[in-house]
Amino acid sequence: VYVPDGGFGRVKVKAGRYTGGLNYTLKRRIHLESASGRRDVILDGQSKNGVLIALENADAVLSGFVVTNAYALYSRWGVFDVTAGTVTNCAAVHVSNTLGCYAGGASARGENAKLLDCYFEDCKSGDSNGGGYHGMGGFLVRDGGLAENCFVTNCSGVSNVGGFQLVSGTVRNTTVVGCSGRGGVYQQAGLIENCRIVGNTGSEANYSAGVLIGGGTIRNCLVADNASKGAVGLKAETATVESCTVANNVSSGEGYVAGVTCTGAAKLYNVLAWGNVGTTTNSLGTATCTTCLFDRDPKFRNPARGDYRFRNGSPAQNAGTCREWMNGATDLNGNPRILNKVVDIGCYEVPVTGLMLIVR
Repeated sequence: VYVPDGGFGRVKVKAGRYTGGLNYTLKRRIHLESASGRRDVILDGQSKNGVLIALENADAVLSGFVVTNAYALYSRWGVFDVTAGTVTNCAAVHVSNTLGCYAGGASARGENAKLLDCYFEDCKSGDSNGGGYHGMGGFLVRDGGLAENCFVTNCSGVSNVGGFQLVSGTVRNTTVVGCSGRGGVYQQAGLIENCRIVGNTGSEANYSAGVLIGGGTIRNCLVADNASKGAVGLKAETATVESCTVANNVSSGEGYVAGVTCTGAAKLYNVLAWGNVGTTTNSLGTATCTTCLFDRDPKFRNPARGDYRFRNGSPAQNAGTCREWMNGATDLNGNPRILNKVVDIGCYEVPVTGLMLIVR
Protein backbone atom coordinates (compact mmCIF):
# COMPACT_ATOMS: atom_id res chain seq x y z
CA VAL A 1 0.00 0.00 0.00
CA TYR A 2 1.45 3.34 -1.04
CA VAL A 3 0.64 6.34 1.13
CA PRO A 4 2.13 9.71 0.15
CA ASP A 5 3.90 11.87 2.69
CA GLY A 6 1.35 13.27 5.11
CA GLY A 7 -1.39 10.97 3.80
CA PHE A 8 -3.36 8.27 5.58
CA GLY A 9 -4.15 4.70 4.60
CA ARG A 10 -6.29 1.97 6.15
CA VAL A 11 -5.84 -1.69 5.26
CA LYS A 12 -8.39 -4.23 6.49
CA VAL A 13 -7.34 -7.88 6.47
CA LYS A 14 -9.83 -10.73 6.32
CA ALA A 15 -9.84 -13.11 9.28
CA GLY A 16 -7.94 -16.31 8.66
CA ARG A 17 -4.67 -18.19 9.03
CA TYR A 18 -1.88 -17.05 6.75
CA THR A 19 1.22 -19.23 6.55
CA GLY A 20 4.83 -18.47 5.73
CA GLY A 21 7.19 -15.65 6.64
CA LEU A 22 6.58 -11.90 6.71
CA ASN A 23 8.81 -8.84 7.00
CA TYR A 24 6.74 -5.65 6.86
CA THR A 25 7.39 -2.11 8.08
CA LEU A 26 4.78 0.61 8.57
CA LYS A 27 6.74 3.80 7.88
CA ARG A 28 3.75 6.05 7.20
CA ARG A 29 0.29 6.75 8.60
CA ILE A 30 -1.16 3.32 7.92
CA HIS A 31 -3.69 1.38 10.00
CA LEU A 32 -3.25 -2.33 9.36
CA GLU A 33 -6.12 -4.07 11.09
CA SER A 34 -8.41 -7.06 11.26
CA ALA A 35 -11.55 -6.46 9.19
CA SER A 36 -13.72 -7.80 12.00
CA GLY A 37 -12.09 -5.74 14.74
CA ARG A 38 -11.26 -8.96 16.60
CA ARG A 39 -7.93 -10.71 17.14
CA ASP A 40 -8.38 -13.15 14.25
CA VAL A 41 -5.72 -12.47 11.62
CA ILE A 42 -3.25 -15.28 12.31
CA LEU A 43 0.25 -15.26 10.86
CA ASP A 44 1.54 -18.81 11.20
CA GLY A 45 5.25 -19.29 10.65
CA GLN A 46 4.81 -23.08 10.69
CA SER A 47 7.76 -23.35 13.09
CA LYS A 48 10.22 -22.54 10.31
CA ASN A 49 9.63 -18.96 9.17
CA GLY A 50 10.47 -15.54 10.55
CA VAL A 51 7.87 -12.83 11.12
CA LEU A 52 8.47 -9.15 11.76
CA ILE A 53 5.99 -6.28 11.73
CA ALA A 54 7.81 -3.06 12.53
CA LEU A 55 6.15 0.31 13.17
CA GLU A 56 8.12 3.49 12.57
CA ASN A 57 5.45 6.21 12.40
CA ALA A 58 3.70 7.72 15.42
CA ASP A 59 0.32 7.46 13.65
CA ALA A 60 0.78 3.87 12.45
CA VAL A 61 -1.49 1.25 14.05
CA LEU A 62 -1.47 -2.55 13.97
CA SER A 63 -4.59 -4.21 15.36
CA GLY A 64 -6.06 -7.71 15.53
CA PHE A 65 -2.97 -9.72 14.50
CA VAL A 66 -1.65 -12.94 16.06
CA VAL A 67 1.86 -14.21 15.29
CA THR A 68 2.38 -17.88 16.13
CA ASN A 69 4.83 -20.72 15.47
CA ALA A 70 7.40 -18.24 14.22
CA TYR A 71 10.72 -16.69 15.11
CA ALA A 72 11.52 -13.01 15.26
CA LEU A 73 14.03 -11.87 12.70
CA TYR A 74 17.68 -11.55 13.59
CA SER A 75 18.78 -8.48 15.60
CA ARG A 76 15.22 -7.23 16.13
CA TRP A 77 13.29 -6.77 19.34
CA GLY A 78 10.44 -9.22 18.89
CA VAL A 79 7.92 -10.05 16.19
CA PHE A 80 6.27 -6.67 16.89
CA ASP A 81 9.06 -4.07 16.93
CA VAL A 82 7.75 -0.55 17.56
CA THR A 83 9.90 2.56 17.52
CA ALA A 84 6.86 4.78 16.82
CA GLY A 85 3.21 3.80 16.52
CA THR A 86 0.73 1.53 18.32
CA VAL A 87 0.32 -2.22 18.43
CA THR A 88 -3.06 -2.96 19.98
CA ASN A 89 -5.19 -6.07 20.50
CA CYS A 90 -2.41 -8.29 19.12
CA ALA A 91 -0.76 -11.49 20.35
CA ALA A 92 2.52 -13.39 20.05
CA VAL A 93 2.13 -17.08 20.85
CA HIS A 94 4.80 -19.81 20.57
CA VAL A 95 7.43 -17.41 19.29
CA SER A 96 10.94 -18.80 19.66
CA ASN A 97 14.30 -18.01 18.17
CA THR A 98 17.79 -19.43 17.96
CA LEU A 99 19.08 -16.73 15.62
CA GLY A 100 19.94 -13.99 18.10
CA CYS A 101 16.72 -11.98 18.35
CA TYR A 102 17.03 -9.52 21.21
CA ALA A 103 13.51 -10.04 22.60
CA GLY A 104 10.87 -12.69 22.21
CA GLY A 105 7.45 -11.09 21.76
CA ALA A 106 7.56 -7.32 21.22
CA SER A 107 9.15 -4.00 22.02
CA ALA A 108 8.13 -0.37 22.47
CA ARG A 109 11.27 1.67 21.91
CA GLY A 110 10.39 5.35 21.75
CA GLU A 111 8.22 8.07 23.28
CA ASN A 112 5.53 7.42 20.66
CA ALA A 113 5.77 3.61 20.83
CA LYS A 114 2.88 1.73 22.47
CA LEU A 115 1.84 -1.85 23.21
CA LEU A 116 -1.81 -1.87 24.26
CA ASP A 117 -4.08 -4.79 25.20
CA CYS A 118 -1.60 -7.37 23.91
CA TYR A 119 -1.10 -11.02 24.87
CA PHE A 120 2.20 -12.91 25.03
CA GLU A 121 2.45 -16.66 25.58
CA ASP A 122 5.46 -18.98 25.27
CA CYS A 123 7.71 -16.29 23.83
CA LYS A 124 11.42 -17.01 24.04
CA SER A 125 14.53 -15.11 23.12
CA GLY A 126 17.46 -16.89 21.58
CA ASP A 127 19.97 -14.15 22.34
CA SER A 128 22.48 -14.79 25.13
CA ASN A 129 24.41 -11.54 24.95
CA GLY A 130 24.86 -11.29 28.69
CA GLY A 131 21.64 -9.45 29.49
CA GLY A 132 21.57 -5.68 28.94
CA TYR A 133 18.65 -4.98 26.61
CA HIS A 134 18.89 -8.50 25.27
CA GLY A 135 17.35 -11.84 25.98
CA MET A 136 13.97 -11.12 27.62
CA GLY A 137 11.00 -13.30 26.76
CA GLY A 138 7.76 -11.29 26.70
CA PHE A 139 8.48 -7.68 25.78
CA LEU A 140 10.85 -4.75 26.19
CA VAL A 141 9.96 -1.10 26.92
CA ARG A 142 12.66 1.54 26.61
CA ASP A 143 13.30 5.14 25.45
CA GLY A 144 10.01 6.36 26.94
CA GLY A 145 7.71 3.69 25.49
CA LEU A 146 4.43 2.45 26.98
CA ALA A 147 2.91 -0.98 27.59
CA GLU A 148 -0.58 -1.09 29.07
CA ASN A 149 -3.21 -3.78 29.75
CA CYS A 150 -0.95 -6.60 28.58
CA PHE A 151 -0.79 -10.24 29.71
CA VAL A 152 2.45 -12.25 29.70
CA THR A 153 2.44 -15.97 30.50
CA ASN A 154 4.83 -18.91 30.21
CA CYS A 155 7.53 -16.80 28.57
CA SER A 156 11.25 -17.29 29.17
CA GLY A 157 14.47 -15.37 28.68
CA VAL A 158 17.83 -16.85 27.83
CA SER A 159 19.97 -14.19 29.50
CA ASN A 160 17.27 -11.98 30.99
CA VAL A 161 13.82 -12.13 32.56
CA GLY A 162 10.93 -14.09 31.15
CA GLY A 163 8.22 -11.45 31.56
CA PHE A 164 9.26 -7.91 30.58
CA GLN A 165 12.10 -5.47 30.95
CA LEU A 166 11.52 -1.76 31.52
CA VAL A 167 14.55 0.41 30.70
CA SER A 168 12.62 3.68 30.69
CA GLY A 169 8.97 4.55 30.10
CA THR A 170 5.85 3.06 31.66
CA VAL A 171 4.25 -0.34 32.14
CA ARG A 172 0.83 -0.42 33.79
CA ASN A 173 -2.14 -2.75 34.32
CA THR A 174 -0.13 -5.75 33.16
CA THR A 175 0.05 -9.33 34.47
CA VAL A 176 3.15 -11.52 34.37
CA VAL A 177 2.50 -15.12 35.39
CA GLY A 178 4.32 -18.44 35.02
CA CYS A 179 7.43 -16.96 33.39
CA SER A 180 10.99 -18.19 33.86
CA GLY A 181 14.61 -17.38 33.15
CA ARG A 182 16.19 -14.83 35.44
CA GLY A 183 12.75 -14.02 36.82
CA GLY A 184 9.57 -12.15 36.03
CA VAL A 185 10.33 -8.43 35.69
CA TYR A 186 13.49 -6.33 35.41
CA GLN A 187 13.14 -2.55 35.86
CA GLN A 188 16.02 -0.12 35.39
CA ALA A 189 14.08 3.16 35.44
CA GLY A 190 10.61 4.49 34.60
CA LEU A 191 7.30 3.56 36.20
CA ILE A 192 5.57 0.23 36.82
CA GLU A 193 2.10 0.52 38.31
CA ASN A 194 -0.97 -1.61 38.95
CA CYS A 195 0.71 -4.82 37.82
CA ARG A 196 0.47 -8.42 39.01
CA ILE A 197 3.73 -10.41 39.03
CA VAL A 198 2.77 -13.86 40.27
CA GLY A 199 3.83 -17.49 39.98
CA ASN A 200 7.16 -16.90 38.21
CA THR A 201 10.43 -18.79 38.74
CA GLY A 202 13.98 -17.49 38.80
CA SER A 203 17.25 -19.19 37.95
CA GLU A 204 19.87 -16.76 39.29
CA ALA A 205 20.59 -15.44 42.77
CA ASN A 206 21.44 -11.90 41.61
CA TYR A 207 18.04 -11.43 40.00
CA SER A 208 14.64 -11.92 41.62
CA ALA A 209 11.97 -14.37 40.59
CA GLY A 210 9.48 -11.56 41.12
CA VAL A 211 10.88 -8.09 40.39
CA LEU A 212 14.42 -6.71 40.23
CA ILE A 213 14.41 -2.92 40.35
CA GLY A 214 17.52 -0.85 39.80
CA GLY A 215 15.83 2.55 39.73
CA GLY A 216 12.55 4.25 38.95
CA THR A 217 9.25 3.70 40.72
CA ILE A 218 7.00 0.70 41.22
CA ARG A 219 3.60 1.22 42.83
CA ASN A 220 0.31 -0.54 43.47
CA CYS A 221 1.72 -3.92 42.44
CA LEU A 222 1.23 -7.47 43.72
CA VAL A 223 4.37 -9.64 43.82
CA ALA A 224 3.27 -13.06 45.05
CA ASP A 225 3.78 -16.82 44.80
CA ASN A 226 7.11 -16.59 42.97
CA ALA A 227 9.85 -19.15 43.60
CA SER A 228 13.62 -19.40 43.23
CA LYS A 229 16.76 -20.88 44.74
CA GLY A 230 18.00 -17.30 45.16
CA ALA A 231 16.28 -14.03 46.04
CA VAL A 232 12.60 -14.16 45.24
CA GLY A 233 10.09 -11.40 45.90
CA LEU A 234 11.12 -7.78 45.27
CA LYS A 235 14.75 -6.70 45.09
CA ALA A 236 15.38 -2.93 44.97
CA GLU A 237 18.53 -0.87 44.64
CA THR A 238 17.86 2.91 44.51
CA ALA A 239 14.22 2.61 43.45
CA THR A 240 11.05 3.96 45.04
CA VAL A 241 8.61 1.23 46.06
CA GLU A 242 5.09 2.36 46.94
CA SER A 243 1.92 0.59 48.02
CA CYS A 244 3.08 -2.87 46.95
CA THR A 245 2.18 -6.25 48.43
CA VAL A 246 4.95 -8.87 48.50
CA ALA A 247 3.53 -12.17 49.71
CA ASN A 248 4.02 -15.94 49.76
CA ASN A 249 7.24 -15.95 47.75
CA VAL A 250 9.50 -18.94 48.43
CA SER A 251 13.29 -19.15 48.31
CA SER A 252 14.69 -22.68 48.55
CA GLY A 253 18.34 -21.57 48.56
CA GLU A 254 20.43 -21.32 51.70
CA GLY A 255 21.00 -17.74 52.84
CA TYR A 256 18.64 -15.93 50.48
CA VAL A 257 15.85 -13.42 51.09
CA ALA A 258 12.29 -14.39 50.25
CA GLY A 259 10.44 -11.09 50.66
CA VAL A 260 11.90 -7.59 50.19
CA THR A 261 15.62 -7.09 49.55
CA CYS A 262 17.20 -3.64 49.40
CA THR A 263 20.83 -3.32 48.28
CA GLY A 264 20.95 0.47 48.06
CA ALA A 265 19.20 3.59 49.32
CA ALA A 266 15.74 2.56 48.19
CA LYS A 267 12.67 4.39 49.49
CA LEU A 268 9.70 2.32 50.62
CA TYR A 269 6.23 3.72 51.32
CA ASN A 270 3.22 1.66 52.43
CA VAL A 271 4.87 -1.65 51.49
CA LEU A 272 3.42 -4.89 52.86
CA ALA A 273 5.49 -8.09 53.05
CA TRP A 274 4.06 -11.25 54.64
CA GLY A 275 4.12 -15.02 54.29
CA ASN A 276 7.41 -15.14 52.39
CA VAL A 277 9.53 -18.23 53.09
CA GLY A 278 13.33 -18.26 53.01
CA THR A 279 16.42 -18.13 55.18
CA THR A 280 15.70 -14.43 55.68
CA THR A 281 12.29 -12.81 55.27
CA ASN A 282 13.40 -9.24 54.51
CA SER A 283 16.74 -7.45 54.24
CA LEU A 284 16.37 -3.67 54.07
CA GLY A 285 19.96 -2.46 54.42
CA THR A 286 20.12 1.33 54.07
CA ALA A 287 16.61 1.69 52.65
CA THR A 288 14.15 4.05 54.31
CA CYS A 289 10.68 2.76 55.18
CA THR A 290 7.59 4.88 55.78
CA THR A 291 4.52 3.13 57.24
CA CYS A 292 5.44 -0.34 56.01
CA LEU A 293 4.04 -3.56 57.47
CA PHE A 294 6.44 -6.48 57.80
CA ASP A 295 5.80 -7.98 61.23
CA ARG A 296 2.04 -8.53 61.63
CA ASP A 297 -0.50 -10.77 59.93
CA PRO A 298 -2.37 -8.51 57.47
CA LYS A 299 -5.37 -10.87 57.43
CA PHE A 300 -5.48 -11.69 53.74
CA ARG A 301 -8.85 -12.96 52.55
CA ASN A 302 -7.71 -16.18 50.91
CA PRO A 303 -3.99 -16.28 50.00
CA ALA A 304 -4.17 -19.99 49.09
CA ARG A 305 -6.39 -18.96 46.17
CA GLY A 306 -4.36 -15.87 45.31
CA ASP A 307 -6.71 -13.40 47.02
CA TYR A 308 -4.49 -10.88 48.81
CA ARG A 309 -7.19 -8.38 49.63
CA PHE A 310 -7.79 -7.72 53.31
CA ARG A 311 -10.50 -8.74 55.69
CA ASN A 312 -11.93 -6.02 57.88
CA GLY A 313 -9.80 -5.46 60.95
CA SER A 314 -6.50 -5.81 59.08
CA PRO A 315 -3.62 -3.89 60.70
CA ALA A 316 -2.91 -2.54 57.19
CA GLN A 317 -6.26 -0.76 57.08
CA ASN A 318 -6.03 3.04 57.34
CA ALA A 319 -2.40 2.70 58.46
CA GLY A 320 -0.49 4.11 55.49
CA THR A 321 0.86 7.49 54.47
CA CYS A 322 -1.07 9.40 51.81
CA ARG A 323 1.01 10.48 48.82
CA GLU A 324 0.28 13.14 46.21
CA TRP A 325 -0.04 10.68 43.32
CA MET A 326 -2.93 8.94 45.08
CA ASN A 327 -5.40 11.75 44.40
CA GLY A 328 -7.80 10.32 41.83
CA ALA A 329 -5.81 7.06 41.57
CA THR A 330 -7.11 3.53 42.12
CA ASP A 331 -5.81 0.45 43.88
CA LEU A 332 -4.97 -2.79 42.07
CA ASN A 333 -8.67 -3.73 41.94
CA GLY A 334 -9.80 -0.41 40.52
CA ASN A 335 -11.20 0.94 43.80
CA PRO A 336 -10.32 4.47 44.94
CA ARG A 337 -6.79 4.46 46.27
CA ILE A 338 -7.81 6.35 49.39
CA LEU A 339 -10.93 5.46 51.37
CA ASN A 340 -11.77 6.82 54.82
CA LYS A 341 -9.23 9.62 54.31
CA VAL A 342 -6.20 7.41 55.09
CA VAL A 343 -4.66 4.98 52.62
CA ASP A 344 -4.24 1.28 53.42
CA ILE A 345 -0.81 -0.36 53.32
CA GLY A 346 -0.20 -2.59 50.29
CA CYS A 347 -1.76 -2.64 46.83
CA TYR A 348 -5.41 -2.99 47.92
CA GLU A 349 -7.90 -0.83 49.80
CA VAL A 350 -10.49 -2.39 52.07
CA PRO A 351 -13.78 -1.43 50.39
CA VAL A 352 -16.47 0.37 52.31
CA THR A 353 -19.26 -2.03 53.34
CA GLY A 354 -22.76 -1.39 54.58
CA LEU A 355 -24.84 1.73 54.03
CA MET A 356 -23.10 4.96 53.16
CA LEU A 357 -24.98 8.25 52.74
CA ILE A 358 -23.35 11.26 51.14
CA VAL A 359 -25.13 14.56 51.75
CA ARG A 360 -24.02 17.55 49.71
